Amino acid sequence: MAVRTPDRKTTSRLDIPFTPRNWQKASGSVSAAPPCVKGNTNVLSAPRPAGEPLKTFLDCPGFGLRMGWGKMASGKIKQLFSPRDDALFPITVETVHVAVGASVTAGDALLTFRTATEKTLVMRTPLDGVVETIGAGTGDMLARPRVLVTVAQHDEAPAAPEQATATPAANPGEASAPAGEMTLGDWEISDPDPVPTAAKAAPRDTAAPQETTSPGAPAASASGSARKPLVAAIAVVAALGLGYVVFAPAPSSPPEAAPQTKTAAPATSKPAAKPAAQPASYSGPLSRARMLARDLGDRTLGWASQGNLLGHGILRIEKDGAPSSCPAVLISKRYAIFSRMCLDPKASSNQREEGAHAYFETIRPFRARSGKDWKEVSGFWNIWQLDVKALHFWKDEVVDGSPSSIGVAELAETAPGGIGFAGHWRITSQSAPGTLDLRSYAAFEPSKYYSGGVTCRYWLHHNASRADDTKGLPLTVDPDCEDVIDIRSGAFEVRYTNGKDYLGGFFRIGARDGKPSIFAVSFSKSDDAIIRGAKDGKLPGGWITISPTERHKPDDMARFLLANPCSDGPTEFNVIATDTKTGDKLHTRFTQPSQTYGWSKADIGRKFDRIAMSEFEGSKRFGTSRVTLRDKTFDALEVPNKPGFKMLIESECLF
Repeated sequence: MAVRTPDRKTTSRLDIPFTPRNWQKASGSVSAAPPCVKGNTNVLSAPRPAGEPLKTFLDCPGFGLRMGWGKMASGKIKQLFSPRDDALFPITVETVHVAVGASVTAGDALLTFRTATEKTLVMRTPLDGVVETIGAGTGDMLARPRVLVTVAQHDEAPAAPEQATATPAANPGEASAPAGEMTLGDWEISDPDPVPTAAKAAPRDTAAPQETTSPGAPAASASGSARKPLVAAIAVVAALGLGYVVFAPAPSSPPEAAPQTKTAAPATSKPAAKPAAQPASYSGPLSRARMLARDLGDRTLGWASQGNLLGHGILRIEKDGAPSSCPAVLISKRYAIFSRMCLDPKASSNQREEGAHAYFETIRPFRARSGKDWKEVSGFWNIWQLDVKALHFWKDEVVDGSPSSIGVAELAETAPGGIGFAGHWRITSQSAPGTLDLRSYAAFEPSKYYSGGVTCRYWLHHNASRADDTKGLPLTVDPDCEDVIDIRSGAFEVRYTNGKDYLGGFFRIGARDGKPSIFAVSFSKSDDAIIRGAKDGKLPGGWITISPTERHKPDDMARFLLANPCSDGPTEFNVIATDTKTGDKLHTRFTQPSQTYGWSKADIGRKFDRIAMSEFEGSKRFGTSRVTLRDKTFDALEVPNKPGFKMLIESECLF
């Protein structure tokens, strides 16, 4: 391979999924929030072990923009967190030992949990005080770490907002955490109670899927329903996150937790915990044994070409120089949906986020005419970055008994018709297929991920004692599924009886015992109502809205996302702009390092009305034409130069 001397280099980075979970301010004016700094250094990310996904953490004292988990509290209200280890989730609330308003003493049991690793944990208060809020009830299954209980300290004046700390209180009899810290619950392992009787399975839902909309199809009206009036923020209540409850089986007569009787104890001891109930053994159609025994017919497991998931992309959020992202899918010309496992609000009223920029990004292969048909041009991709003007969340149930697992990103302008929209299907325990098709958005290697994914078996999560078809089904994807290591958190598809694949929900990937740990949630009845409303141009009422204020700024730059997934060294991309009136040409070269991708831009301006793009050693392919520049000839894709020009170019790997 020839030695390449580039004129300029791109900024390279790997396509690593960031995982924001909280995006909200606790109270007051956004502009009044202090900068996100620790000393004089921006707190942008946390160290991670080699090979682990990168997560972004933004700690802003007094500001609830926490890309991870956490929420700032005001006064001497102490927020008590669930366990922070992702490997323990989802966790099930088995017992609530106290009620709001109850007085507690350091060491008192507050909640008992059953973890995904089959451990029973008891959460204890590390301080004396009064229970102000409880963020979960008996039977709730929680998808991620969050604040669960807030305790007001006795005889304390209000203090400054508090920040998370990763260390639980060492001694429940000691004083509360110092100012500037948030308190984790004090945890111990408990023995489980006998297994209760399994609940009855829900009836079958026979609803048909909603079809995919191909590019060029007529779009529904983009008008939305009227918003409800703003709700005034209350400091203590707003400090407790609106965490999405994945699975909450409803007992026939739910008891209210009574205040616990207090007994004086030495400061260094903990009162004995009440044994917690273990989830019932589920044996219905989604049980692990029955799902593993299902005949898959002509379906094969592992990596396969699965067709295009139209509208599949990513919701990107940027604020104060910190980027974050969540898998998202465009479902109409004005709305994309994303999972609240990734992004969830932390206040109960509408908010403006000054200085924040949110946009939806997606790609489709570039196509050229071949006779009467259109054919994809290998290596070239249309890429769109569509500004988002609002993020909508439903903290209340849209359909009774059915929490929502999704949020909606409302675009600032209608999406181009060339993208297309995904159809969806809400599966139930009786209608669910034998496999899930896991799909990832990856601009780093679009030729692999755009039309391909991993097909895997799955089953109802072992912490769920029954399958409630009104709620989203919490699912475990087989960790031994072939090729699953190649996939990233994203959306999953399900195959209907007509042989077509439909969007079925979202999944996230962690790691446990050296294997991938994949947790998926299907659409609930509330999710179905939200999606259908978005497709019809009328969202159901009752949402709260986060409004990012920034938009893409137009300029005359042409932008190129250059992807080099190859392992055989750096590659060179050439951009040749031509003024067809004068014959003038402008040549720009970019070099992209091996196994990286990154944005580059060329100051072409409006003088040049044509842009030709070619890889240095790219071969002749359909859709390209010969472009001559001095003594060199390039096989290039040539297209009109338009304002805001963007193109993704992927290197053609030799090995």
